[in-house]
Amino acid sequence: FSPFPYNDTEAYENFPLKKEEVINRGWKWRYRNESEYQKQIYNIPNDINEVSDDIINETLACEETGKNYRIIKSELAFYRKLNLPIPRLCPEVRHNERLKWRKPYKLYDRTCPKTGKIFKTTFSPDRPEIVYSEEAYLEFLN
Repeated sequence: FSPFPYNDTEAYENFPLKKEEVINRGWKWRYRNESEYQKQIYNIPNDINEVSDDIINETLACEETGKNYRIIKSELAFYRKLNLPIPRLCPEVRHNERLKWRKPYKLYDRTCPKTGKIFKTTFSPDRPEIVYSEEAYLEFLN
């Protein structure tokens, strides 16, 4: 019942389906809009100190997808403050790169080293972290 195309939603990020699967289910799919893929004319300097204020008027193109994006004034100020280079990837690609660092939506059975009880956690048993059950954790806090 979403008014948004499936590939523009959180559902797509957490439960990705192929375009054909989405269409077969009768859901909406966002198709590539060629007007969002204009060639980039502006040459982005590698050093933020060489970037002029005019960049906020420019249309940039993602190096990975070719999709256009823009830099806004407050974003430019942020990059300058932290001495960060202007991103060469569009926000969508950068967001997807950050998602790769998330833990998967999977629960594992682990045994609490303090109580010996089995509980569910997102930390795989083969990971080195010591993970306590809720009961042991709360006991530790008190």
